[in-house]
Amino acid sequence: MLNDVQIDVWADCFGSSWPKKYVQSQTFTHPAKFARKLVRKCYEHAFSNGWIKRGEIVIDPFAGVGMGGMDAMLLGLHWYGLELESHFVQIASENIALWQRLNLPGNATVLQADSRNLAFLSA
Repeated sequence: MLNDVQIDVWADCFGSSWPKKYVQSQTFTHPAKFARKLVRKCYEHAFSNGWIKRGEIVIDPFAGVGMGGMDAMLLGLHWYGLELESHFVQIASENIALWQRLNLPGNATVLQADSRNLAFLSA
């Protein structure tokens, strides 16, 4: 039976820094930061399991300053982020505008919204 178990190793997810392609002055003011390697590992895992493929939509209910959108765009995904605080929505919008000028294969949009209302927003 153990031969049927798939082991997925989630190690070394915290050693990579973000490239300098973001709004420098404000991006890291958000209190809930995450590692870029972890974001890439999540996308890699979802792709390898067939849960997402290029051209599809991904939703980030805790968008913050939009950093998860950058790798989504690089991978040709259409990223929608929800952020509650208008200050961080503005920073995310500025980051997305910067990345759109790079002509990445995907796109990103951030909305000021409460992710607890996600079902209502998607209706």
